[in-house]
Amino acid sequence: MSEYAKKTCYDCGIREPANRMERVTESYTSGQSNTKVTAGNLVFGAMGDKRGQNAVGRAIKGNNRRSYTRNRTVWKCLDCSGHNADVANAKATEELKASGEIRWSEDACIYGIAAGTVVLLAWLVGVVFDWGVGWFDFSSAYMWITGLGGACLFGYFNGEEEKLKKAIADRVQGD
Repeated sequence: MSEYAKKTCYDCGIREPANRMERVTESYTSGQSNTKVTAGNLVFGAMGDKRGQNAVGRAIKGNNRRSYTRNRTVWKCLDCSGHNADVANAKATEELKASGEIRWSEDACIYGIAAGTVVLLAWLVGVVFDWGVGWFDFSSAYMWITGLGGACLFGYFNGEEEKLKKAIADRVQGD
């Protein structure tokens, strides 16, 4: 049976199989340019050397200090790269949506549950007003369809969220 190569995390030094590591490209400062007045530049500038005069002039007129950055690609564990369980869950969600195993993201499920809750609360407020004030018709079909619709919306998205969580847990454990 084949195995993944072991890689070492650049930050923490942990050794893990490559499927549990991530290649990260990071920038680092490799150096900087300094335009300074040195003794050599002053001496050569005083003797009429153009390069010495220019160096002294650049240092006096404006110091154009510049930092040089480079990119390096290193192996990092999921925790050090910032891609811990939340990112693994998001990746699993996208894979499950692409394969058609799930329909909704976790955010959509939460919004659906919230919408169902709002509709149910509006229905309950309507029921209370109907009993107390008599502003709404308690026997109207609209009132009961609204209540039933809110309960169905809440129940559907609650079930979809449970299904989503189970599918993500199974997919993350499978990796």
